[in-house]
Amino acid sequence: RQKQTQDWGTTRSTADACYALIMNGDFINSKQQVIVSINNVPVKPDKMEEGTGYYRQNLPKETINNNSADIKVNAATSDFAYGAVYWQYFEQMDKIKNTGAGLSITKKIFKVTNSAAGKVKTEVTTGELQVGDIIEISLTISSDRNLEFVHIKDLRGSGTEPMDILSEYHWQNNLGYYQSTKDASTHFFIDNMSKGIYQLNYTLKVEQAGVYDCGLATIQCMYAPEFVANSKGIILKVTAY
Repeated sequence: RQKQTQDWGTTRSTADACYALIMNGDFINSKQQVIVSINNVPVKPDKMEEGTGYYRQNLPKETINNNSADIKVNAATSDFAYGAVYWQYFEQMDKIKNTGAGLSITKKIFKVTNSAAGKVKTEVTTGELQVGDIIEISLTISSDRNLEFVHIKDLRGSGTEPMDILSEYHWQNNLGYYQSTKDASTHFFIDNMSKGIYQLNYTLKVEQAGVYDCGLATIQCMYAPEFVANSKGIILKVTAY
């Protein structure tokens, strides 16, 4: 479990570790070691991986109803086993809420103005922006464990343009990451992220008036994709000069 979200150093050591794990006890048996039932109907996998017993089963949307949340798991082995259940569906972006377990990301937008005392940041609420304003995107990340190979994707509003155009490596708030700017999103790639709370910031310029979605931010451990979280959706209202 310690290495669930971290690599093993080299491909040779990874192969040795996997061999040591699957050769323990009766875990090597090709029989189904974990029985999963949804609404008292056993899930029969189409194909299982030899040696590990791993399988992935997709359920058609026609078979999903209000009783599909009744999931029972029966482990018929004394060895360790773990898995995950995913429910995927479409939703209006402004109705999406913060989600995540063990890993979380929160997105806030601040309007940046100049004053005699220096730059002033004010959190944006509905109707406070105008074309030409400079806004700062603030992403607050929290993790309850050490993670490796973390990817953050932050969607941008259609009426904003990035001011950090060049893709480059950054060091901010005790976190090193590679920032890459794309047409509709900004990406952050983190090799190592220790347990704790971090904050990433970057700036945008408001270019168009209107009402549009500023998008949401998602974070995921690519080495263990079950560790994933997203922020809530944000709607921006921008007026002309």
